[in-house]
Amino acid sequence: MRERQFIDSIVKSLENLPGKSVGIVTHIGGDADSLTSAMVLRNILIKIYNKEVVSVIVPDQITEMSDSLAQLLGLRISTEPIKADAYILLDLGSVSQLGSLKDQFQSPFILIDHHEFIEDTDWPAFISTIYQSTAEIVLEIALSISYNLSPDEATALFVGIYFDTVRLTLADEESLRKIGILGERGARPKNILTKLEQPMDDSERIARLKAAKRAEIYKCGELIVAVSRLGAFRPSGAKALLGLGAHIAIVGDVEDNIVEITIRQSQEVSERYSLNLVKDVVFPLTRILTGEGGGHASVARLRAKGNFSEIISKCIKQISYSLGTLPVKVED
Repeated sequence: MRERQFIDSIVKSLENLPGKSVGIVTHIGGDADSLTSAMVLRNILIKIYNKEVVSVIVPDQITEMSDSLAQLLGLRISTEPIKADAYILLDLGSVSQLGSLKDQFQSPFILIDHHEFIEDTDWPAFISTIYQSTAEIVLEIALSISYNLSPDEATALFVGIYFDTVRLTLADEESLRKIGILGERGARPKNILTKLEQPMDDSERIARLKAAKRAEIYKCGELIVAVSRLGAFRPSGAKALLGLGAHIAIVGDVEDNIVEITIRQSQEVSERYSLNLVKDVVFPLTRILTGEGGGHASVARLRAKGNFSEIISKCIKQISYSLGTLPVKVED
C-alpha cells in the first residue's frame, strides 16, 4: 500500500456518507481510469456500505471509447445530473471538468483523485499524486476493507491502471505489483483491450499532421518547445509533437470564447528538470488569467478567457521562467 493513512481517511469518509443514494461523478467524456474505478467503487458502496442506488455520471458527453468501455463493463452511465443524497467526484483534475453540471449538484461532496488539484474546495478532497491512477486507489480501498474482488472487477481495475500508465510504459514498481495482485484475483483483460485498442482513425491522423505542419518552435535553454493550434485531438497532437522531437508541446484552440490548451512534456524533462506542468506552469497562469486547469506533472490542461496568441505567449514565458531561462523562437 502506498499511503495507508490516505486510504484509511477515504474509507472513513465512505462509511460516513449520508443517505441511501450516491452519485459518482467523473470528468467530461470519461476515460478508462475513471469508468473502471467508478464501476468497482459503485459495487463496494452497494455491497459493503449498503447504499441502495449508486449512479455513475459523466458530465455533458461521453467519448466513443468510453462508451464502448462502459458497454463492455456492463456499466450504465448518465450524462445528466441525477439527484442523490451524496456525491463522489472521481478522477477529477479540476472543477472545470464538471462542464455544464458544475453548479447542478447539491452537497455533500467528496473528491477522490490522483491529479494535481489546484483549486480550493469546501468539501473533503482526498488527493494523492503518488498514485499513478484512480483505479489503484480504488484497489487499495478494496484491499483495506477486505473486499473480495470478482474477476470482472479485477479486470476493470487492470484496464484503468493499464491506460493511465500509458499501457504500463510509465508503470512504477508499485503499479506493476498491483497488476500482479489483480492477476491473482482473476483479471483477464485481453477481451476488453483487443476491442478498445482500435487503429487510429483518419481524422486523428490528419489532426496530428496538422499539429506538425502548424507548429512554431522555441528554444528554452536546452529544451525545445513546440506550439501548435488544433481544434480537435489536442492531446494526441501534443503527443505527436513530442514523438517528433519536442521536449514540451503546447497545443490549443478557442472554443466558445475560451482558450483551451493541452501541455505535455517528455519523461526526460520530468525526470531531469523536475518541471511540474501543473504547479510550475498552469497554477501560476490560472491566477494571472483567472482561469482553470489541472492534470499531472507531465500532462496538464489550461482553460482561460483571452486572446489565444497572448495566452500561448504567457505559457511559453512561464515555462522559461520555471526553467530559469529566456525563450528564443526558432525561425524557419
